[in-house]
Amino acid sequence: MTVKDNLAAVREKIRQSAVRTGRSEKDVELILVTKNVSPAAILEAYAAGERCFGENRVQELIDKMEKLPRDIHWHFIGHLQTNKVKFLISGVTLIHSIDSVRLVRALAGKAAEGKTRLPVLVQVNTSGEQTKFGVSPEGLPDVLRAVSGEESLDLKGLMTIGPYSDNTSVVRDAFRNLASLRGEWKDKGFPGLSVLSMGMSHDFEIAVEEGANMVRIGTAVFGERKVNRAA
Repeated sequence: MTVKDNLAAVREKIRQSAVRTGRSEKDVELILVTKNVSPAAILEAYAAGERCFGENRVQELIDKMEKLPRDIHWHFIGHLQTNKVKFLISGVTLIHSIDSVRLVRALAGKAAEGKTRLPVLVQVNTSGEQTKFGVSPEGLPDVLRAVSGEESLDLKGLMTIGPYSDNTSVVRDAFRNLASLRGEWKDKGFPGLSVLSMGMSHDFEIAVEEGANMVRIGTAVFGERKVNRAA
């Protein structure tokens, strides 16, 4: 199947999942994950009308931003090191992976230097897996306060990565926890928490059913990628 065919299949699954919970597919933004995806494959998706793409690695993002159309909305979705933040101040629509007060300070400082206001999500580890990045639910308030205290950052919502499990109840609980945290902290003085970024190729239908309004999908559209060791 072509990238266009895969896109159509994914969008239909998003539509069906949204309808099951009384929503429209228009309520769910699709971010196409392009880690190790060639510019040619990205352009296939672009030709099919897609404009929102996400990268996990800073250097790969920079390279693709230089080669691909300027009207693409680039999201940074990978773990972000403080020494890389200076490269993400211009040209990035949304950073999904804020997970510490230290990172907040570093990113805010560079954004202030660049005289920009950078939209961000706070990444929460809702599954409790030690192998995953993200602030714990208990540590979330400190990071939310830190982001909100910086004029150069614009708090947009929360992100999580679901557990890789065949147990759909476990996966669903992780997404449900993020939705619950969003509701709790909106009521506690953070009304700007509008985005729930959750769901990937293997679990996005569950994520949409649990309230995701942004999903990050790569493999289901582009297929299995070869690892680029130089990236």
